Amino acid sequence: MSPSRIYRLAFVTPRFPEPGFAGGAETLTAQLAHRLLERGHEVEFLTTCARDHVTWRNEHPVGRLKVDAMPVHRFAVDESRDLGRYLQLDRRMQLQQGLSEEDEREWVRCSVHSEGLYRHLERTPRAWDAVVFAPYLFGLSLEGGRRLLEAGGNTVLLPCLHDETFARLRSVRASFEHARGCLFNAHAEQRLAERLYALPPERGQVVGMGFEPRTGDGARFRQLFGVQDPFLLYAGRREGGKNTPLLIDYFRAWKLRHPGNPLKLVLMGSGAVEIPQEMAEEVIDLGFLSEQEKLDAMAACALFCHPSVMESFSIVLMETWMVGRPVLVHAKCEVAVDHCRRGGGGLFFQDFPEFEAAVEMLLEEPELAAQLGYAGNAYVGSQYRWDAVLDRFEAGLARFLS
Repeated sequence: MSPSRIYRLAFVTPRFPEPGFAGGAETLTAQLAHRLLERGHEVEFLTTCARDHVTWRNEHPVGRLKVDAMPVHRFAVDESRDLGRYLQLDRRMQLQQGLSEEDEREWVRCSVHSEGLYRHLERTPRAWDAVVFAPYLFGLSLEGGRRLLEAGGNTVLLPCLHDETFARLRSVRASFEHARGCLFNAHAEQRLAERLYALPPERGQVVGMGFEPRTGDGARFRQLFGVQDPFLLYAGRREGGKNTPLLIDYFRAWKLRHPGNPLKLVLMGSGAVEIPQEMAEEVIDLGFLSEQEKLDAMAACALFCHPSVMESFSIVLMETWMVGRPVLVHAKCEVAVDHCRRGGGGLFFQDFPEFEAAVEMLLEEPELAAQLGYAGNAYVGSQYRWDAVLDRFEAGLARFLS
């Protein structure tokens, strides 16, 4: 389908996805950019030379390349940032300790920046109909968006917003207030922005991410990895911010209350994970798998558990539903719960008793598990086809620029 208007677009993220890369916001943004290019729009991608999201060390060469026909322009990360001070302020915010206005400005200064990228935006601000910055909480989006606006360009946010301390910074509020519009991944994310920043509904557009129909082969996964018992699956970054320690704790408690049950917990993804010694035979850590291996694991699982409370979309839920399996999500994650309610593809828990009851129910009632998986599959197919996603993007952009 050809668009009614061809837009000149640039997308800006701190990193560009590559094999072994597990950043959901950047992956979502790159896929959206690729699809818009295929749709007929003029698209380029502006990013940095960094690979690591903590050190932001320049590991790629500066310059231009093409990735699947899309122009990608890499700029050097400024090396003047104070990583120690950034981590100190970041920790204070994670502990919900208030920062002064000067501390907030210092946190932004110590975030990831690229003066080369900023100058590129300022030199030709009208070269693009819109520049889309993602995600919201890095210096590259906050400073880059501000400087583009001051130079006369059109800043659009694809914020991947979470209900977290960072979202309440003064500079973040200003970023949302001054952007031409915001592209959201889910209705719950837009509602959050409206609550936090009094964002008018007409300056927001729910777009989401598109998916092509994919299949998984559960038998192939079991044969390849030797996992024959029923299992609970987690895929993604293994860290406190994603609540994986909580999942391991809950699973350990579940096994103590259900001795002899063969259920296992299978973990996939990046990051170190601490498995209690007494759980070494019950928790299987497979590390980073290929996309097809991940889908095969999802097809094989009894259920997929996503304990994170901070999501703006949650790609793994859609992938699990694509292969027809049910999900179990944390009740404090408004986005994930909203998906489950809208699509009918999963259950949610807010404490261990609810976790235990949900796992028992889905293990003991395989027909219910299958029905949830089927409903989730239908939800992805109806709401997150690429043509529907791109239609929503174009409708939002037309409104923002009118």
